[in-house]
Amino acid sequence: MPRPLHRWKSLWFGLLILAFILWAWIRSTTRDDELTLARGTTVFIVESKRGSLTFDRFSLPGNAITPWEFQSAPSGPATFSDYFPTSFYHIYAGDEGSTSLAWWLIALTFLLPWTTFLTWRHHHRIKRLATIHPV
Repeated sequence: MPRPLHRWKSLWFGLLILAFILWAWIRSTTRDDELTLARGTTVFIVESKRGSLTFDRFSLPGNAITPWEFQSAPSGPATFSDYFPTSFYHIYAGDEGSTSLAWWLIALTFLLPWTTFLTWRHHHRIKRLATIHPV
């Protein structure tokens, strides 16, 4: 008999990752979180707000004052479009640019291969056990 699903490390590890993604998605609808990293004249910003995870890059005329900074602020009440924003956008002009991924797309991108792996693993174990211990 195969080991029950609730004893698989891959199930619990995947649930932990999925819980984090869902938490970040819900949090992004009511709070604006921003991590700024500066190196020389280049500034990188990672933002989680309005249901999306955004990566920005731009240049400053002089050196940045602080090497990194984290900010978090309330963003007001959430609307339906905050939970399901545009899935993806990518804008670049020279050295500057912005890329955004919706949290729902990140959740699906994780959920589909993870459930496929769990299903494959379950069927593979059943098949292997059937060849070892034929009925």
